[in-house]
Parts: sequence; C-alpha cells; structure tokens
Amino acid sequence: MLDRNIEIFIKVAEFNSFTVAAQVLYISQPAVSHAIKHLEDELKVQLFYRDKRKGLVITDIGKKILSLVRQMEDIDNRITQIAYQENNLISGTLRIASLPSLTASYVSHTLKMFHQLYPNVKIEIREGTPQEVKAMVDGYMVDLAFSTSPYDQYDYITIKEDQMLCISQSSSKRKVILSKLDHTLILTKSAFETVMDNTKNGNFIDMKNVIIVQNLDSMMNMVNDGIGDGIISAHPLTYIKKEYTINDLKPDINFEIGVFTNNLNELTPVAKEFVRILKENIV
Repeated sequence: MLDRNIEIFIKVAEFNSFTVAAQVLYISQPAVSHAIKHLEDELKVQLFYRDKRKGLVITDIGKKILSLVRQMEDIDNRITQIAYQENNLISGTLRIASLPSLTASYVSHTLKMFHQLYPNVKIEIREGTPQEVKAMVDGYMVDLAFSTSPYDQYDYITIKEDQMLCISQSSSKRKVILSKLDHTLILTKSAFETVMDNTKNGNFIDMKNVIIVQNLDSMMNMVNDGIGDGIISAHPLTYIKKEYTINDLKPDINFEIGVFTNNLNELTPVAKEFVRILKENIV
C-alpha cells in the first residue's frame, strides 16, 4: 500500500546511499535515482545533497518528511496485519531494536520460537546503544526494543535484574572505585550509556582512565591484551567462556533488562504475538 517512491526514500535515508538502497531493494541504481527525483519534483523540495566529505546527506526538510513517512510506514504495516488477522492469519513485518548483547540472547531465543509458529513474518532487527534504540522507538522505526533501564515514559516489561561488574585478568580481588581509578577501564558505548543513565551523577567517573569502544569483542580483546579492565553487565558474562576475576564497582550500578515500546496495548498483531511468546517462555 505504501507508495514505492516513499519506500525507496526511506531506504536511501537509512543507508545514506543510492547504491546500497538499490541492492537492498533489488532494483537498479538508476531506478532509485529516478524515484528520488520524482518525489522531489512532486514535493518541490530537495531531499538529499552530496557533500565531499560525508557523501550523500539528507536535508533538513528531508529529515522532517522522513519522520512523517516512517509513521506512514508504521500505519501501513498495521493495516496489513489487521487485515491478515481478520482472516485468522499472522503476517507482515516484525521490527525490533536491541542492544547487541540482547540480540544474541533474549531476541534470538524468542525469535526461534516465534519463527517456528510464523515462518512467513518478515523480521527486521536494528542494533544500537540504549539511546539509539530509544530514538528508533520514538521515530517509529521499530515496533519494540530490548534495552536497559531507565525506560522513562515508555511501556515496558522487565525481563531480569542486572548489574555492572568489572572483569580483570589480574587474580587479585578488589572493589573498583569509579571516582578514583588507578588503572584503565574499558567500556562499550552501550555499557557507558547504561552507567550514565543509572547513576544520579555521572560526573563521579574518572574519565582520564576510561576507554570507550563500539562493541563487546573490542572490549574483550583489549582486556585480554592487558590494556585494562573491562566494565560489563552480569548478563553477557554467562555467554563468555573465558574466566576472569570479577570485581564489584563502587558505587553499585544496578538496572533492569527489558523490552519497551510507546504503548503495549497498541502494538501490531505480530508484535503482540511476539511479546506473548516472550512472556510465556523467557520472562
């Protein structure tokens, strides 16, 4: 139901590339260029421009239009699913945002059961940090998100309680005082945001001795190479085979792992069924 040119616009904006959008949509690059040109002519605005350093960049008016068409995409998906549901069918697209560590555990485990029941549902997963997945929910890019608390104004379901810990190659046990670091600490961007979001005053961390990396593998490799100790939540430690000395942090950093959305009662039929399976088998 969604206009094809709008679908193409969404993909170009997502990847900042005509070429990648064409590959994802299985159409030619000239077809993508033609669709964007047609949309710009119809709306009488410029949606993208090219920058020598950044490449393809969406314009300010393009960003405003993108926000609205994402809502159109969400409504289109809901209409399709409601129509299928009327015929006792579950179909459409399930769109999930998640922290990478939660994708590998709760999302994957729930999807395994979900896919066995509904193999025709298309699955879209977008990964990011806690702040990034919140932006995806706000921007109607996903139906629901797996992340860490706080969940602010969102509806949420708690999966488990968790806490931040320090892992070290050293055999000596000690309490790591974040305001008085005498050694280097390494955190992923997601872990850093979780620490900041779940402490009253993030200024207590001695940032001179902190290294922030993008993903868990980078952090683990740097810890293994002796560059510093790692800050990690207790949850992914259950999936890490190598043994480390685990130290507590001061102050304690406790939080929840959960799934959240703008309104649980207004989820699409597909998303509601996914949440049902999650609650019955995981939570």
